[in-house]
Amino acid sequence: PLVYYPMGETSGTVMLDNGRLQLNGAYGRLDVLAAAALIPGLPSPHFPGGASATSKLAQAAPMSVLEPDSAFSVELFVEEDAVNDSGDAIDLVSFGPETMQAFSVQLASTNQIQLWLPLVGSGGGINVYGITTLVPGGVYQVDVTYDGSEASVYVNGHLDGAQPAP
Repeated sequence: PLVYYPMGETSGTVMLDNGRLQLNGAYGRLDVLAAAALIPGLPSPHFPGGASATSKLAQAAPMSVLEPDSAFSVELFVEEDAVNDSGDAIDLVSFGPETMQAFSVQLASTNQIQLWLPLVGSGGGINVYGITTLVPGGVYQVDVTYDGSEASVYVNGHLDGAQPAP
């Protein structure tokens, strides 16, 4: 992978990139490191919910090589403490500032995974909703892909939703 953040740090503020780019990031000051183990044997951080703030996010500097132009995939593991009742989607992994994102993997207000690719095609982008409703306390492997013609959401290894490019 170009970037790979295992997020297994137990102290400090640096989020190490074990991928080819070695694009280290930083944890927010309210993130709790080694709070859980979503993958057996690998400590995982806890990110507090609520309104977005840099004190609650893990971030890496944007690089143009990470902006998808034709195909990409993103994998993450998710466990939520409570149902998303905010009425809004919550970014889990995204590229770029909110108003100019190249992609965003989100927890939708329906508590399902959503992939938003606003800059793809001329028809207003691609918006894919998964059908699996995440349950607080459950651990989910989420993979999203875009192959240049279709965007897909996978949950726990099963196709959960797909949408062709406009």
